Amino acid sequence: MKLSSFDKVLAAGVAIFTGLFFSLLLNISSRIRIEKSNINIDEDSFRRYKNSMKQIANITLYIISLGIYVVMLVLLNYLIRDFNEYIETIITSLAFFILTRYLLSILFMIQRFKYIIRDEIENIL
Repeated sequence: MKLSSFDKVLAAGVAIFTGLFFSLLLNISSRIRIEKSNINIDEDSFRRYKNSMKQIANITLYIISLGIYVVMLVLLNYLIRDFNEYIETIITSLAFFILTRYLLSILFMIQRFKYIIRDEIENIL
């Protein structure tokens, strides 16, 4: 299996998800401001919420950087794939490694969102 066989689908999918996570990153600060202005929240709950959002921001930045790396590897593979078969194999292996980390980071972020939503529901009830 080579990267050049599905590079267009991979680059488009990663670019879409990276853009989505970038918009999520931009939204985090406004969510913290909204939560801070809530008069019904206690200080401990706000501190936990802010810490969780900071963790999500760090994970999101990591996902964005991995997405940029994958797109750069796809572009590099597109430029030099005809020169040497071994280079394409190395780039394909590296792209799969980074893509695996990308997908695992997305799952980790979904897990963090689950805990944040659970905490918010407990605060409401």
